[in-house]
Amino acid sequence: MIKQTFLYTLLTVCLLSACRTDDYEMTTGTSGHSETLSLTVSANDFAVTGETSTRAADYGKTTAFEFKDQVGLIVLDEYDNLVVDNEPYIFFNDNWEFFGQKEPMYDPSFKTYIVYYPYDAGANGITSVEGLKNLEVFKPQTDQSREEAYRKSDLMVWSSSEGPMKQITATLKHVRNSFSFAPSIQWTLLTGDEVRYPSPTPSENVFIYNKDGNCLSPYRAEDGSYRYILPDGYSGDLRWYYTYNGTNYGGQRTVTPSSTGGTRYAQVETVENKGTYSLDQAAEGDFYCSKMIDGTNTGYLLPQDAVAVLDQHRCIGIVFYKGKHDEDKSDYAEPLTPNGPTLPDGQFHGYVVALTDVNDEGCRWEYGPNGQYNELVGTSSSRDDWSGYSNSQKFHDFVEQHSEEGWEMKHFPAAFACETYGNAADGKYDWQQPLEAPDNTSGWFFPSYAQFGDISGKRSSLSERINNVKNNLPDGCSYGDYIRAFGDRVYWSSTEYLQDRAWCVGFSTYGDYTNSKGYTMMVRAVLAF
Repeated sequence: MIKQTFLYTLLTVCLLSACRTDDYEMTTGTSGHSETLSLTVSANDFAVTGETSTRAADYGKTTAFEFKDQVGLIVLDEYDNLVVDNEPYIFFNDNWEFFGQKEPMYDPSFKTYIVYYPYDAGANGITSVEGLKNLEVFKPQTDQSREEAYRKSDLMVWSSSEGPMKQITATLKHVRNSFSFAPSIQWTLLTGDEVRYPSPTPSENVFIYNKDGNCLSPYRAEDGSYRYILPDGYSGDLRWYYTYNGTNYGGQRTVTPSSTGGTRYAQVETVENKGTYSLDQAAEGDFYCSKMIDGTNTGYLLPQDAVAVLDQHRCIGIVFYKGKHDEDKSDYAEPLTPNGPTLPDGQFHGYVVALTDVNDEGCRWEYGPNGQYNELVGTSSSRDDWSGYSNSQKFHDFVEQHSEEGWEMKHFPAAFACETYGNAADGKYDWQQPLEAPDNTSGWFFPSYAQFGDISGKRSSLSERINNVKNNLPDGCSYGDYIRAFGDRVYWSSTEYLQDRAWCVGFSTYGDYTNSKGYTMMVRAVLAF
C-alpha cells in the first residue's frame, strides 16, 4: 500500500467538540524543549478492490492535513500504566502542536504509543486500539450521510510498542473496511479513449441495505461517490437503490471480510453514456489536453466535471472562451513560425489559457538591439479587439522588415516567450515537458488586451480549474510548482498604446493601465483550437 500524506476536512464542530472551542491559543512554556515529544502524522489510504473510476482517497489526490485537524496521543509505560491519557495535537502551520493542558514530555520508561484520528475526549482512559474501536463514538453509525458521522465511523489508528521515542512518526491505518459506489457518466474522447467519472449531479434517494435488510445512509464524498464504513467483520450482501434523472437504479454485491481492515469495496455504475466529446462541444472551463497519437501531438477536450480522472490526462490549459470572437480578425491559416501548428482547415472552436506564466520572472515587452524600447511595432491599439494572434504575426513582420538593423524575435521578449512556451527540449515529450502546443492548434501566442481582459473577468472560475489540475497531477510531474492560479499580478498584453508604451491588465486593485515597454511584467500565453 502506498503511503500518502493525509488530507481530511473536518467540520469545525467535530474538530473542537471535546477541546477548547474558544479563541485558538497555542501552548507555550515547554514547546520546543529538547525533551518534548514531537509528532509527525501521515496515513495509508484504503486498498481498493473492485472497479473504481477515481482515486481511492476521499478528496482525490491527497496532499496535507488541514488547519485544525486533530489527533489523539496515548502512551503506556513498560508496565502498561497509562502515562499520557488521550492528549490532543492540532495541525497548525504545517506542524503538529500540542493542544491540551499539560504537554507530554519524553520519559525512558515509555513503551507503547497509540495515535488515532479523529480526536475525541471520549477516549480518555483508553489503553488499546481495541478499546478505541469499542467506543460508542467510533462505532460505524447507521446514518453516515453527515461528514462528521462518516469521519467518526472511519477510525484511523497507529500503534507501536518498540520502546521510548522522542520523535513519534505515526502512519495511520483505517481500522475498518469501506464500501463505495459511484453512479458515473461516460464519454468517448477525441483520442478514442473512454472516460468514466462520478456524476457531478447528486443522485436522489440513495440507500444501502445490509444483509439483514436494514437501511444504511452513505456519505457523498467530494468526488461524487457514495461511501459507507462497514461494521467490524461484516460479511455478506450489500444492496443499493437510487434515482438518477428520474430513473431508478439498483444493484447487489457480496462482501467478504478483511480481518485487518483498510479495504474499500468499490463499485462503479454507468448511468449515462453521453457519446463522443468533440471539440464542437467545448465549454468554458473545460480542460484542454494533449496526447501523442501515431507521432502527432493531438489536442482534445476533457469535460470540466471530470476532475476525478484528471491525473490520467496531460492537461495543458483551460478553455476560457467558446467559438471565435467577433472582434478576432486574425488569419489563423498562416502559422506564426515555419512548420508551426495551424488550425486544421480553418476550423475554430475556442481559446485556451496556459496553466503557468511563461516564466517566474516576467518579461519586457520590447528591448531592441541597442536597448531601445520606443519602436512602434504596429500591433492593434484597440482595447476591444481579440486579435492577439494577428498581433503576434506583426512582431514577425517587424523583424523581417528591420533585420538589417539587428532586430530578432528575442528583442520582443514577451511575444517570443509566448510562442516558444512549452517547447519540448531535444524532442523530449513527456511529463517533464508537457506544455507544448498540439499540432491541431494555432500554437501559443501573445494575447491582446481584450483577450486578457476576458480572462481577468473569469479569473475566479479559471483559477479553480487551474488548481484542479495542480492538485491532480500524476506522480513524477516536475512542473506542478509552476502552475499558478491568477492572483494579484499585472500582465502584459500585445496591444500597443504609443511608441514606447503598451497596455497591461491588472488582476489586482491596480486595474488596467499602460506602461513603458521596457518594464518587466508577467506574461501568460493563450492558443486557439
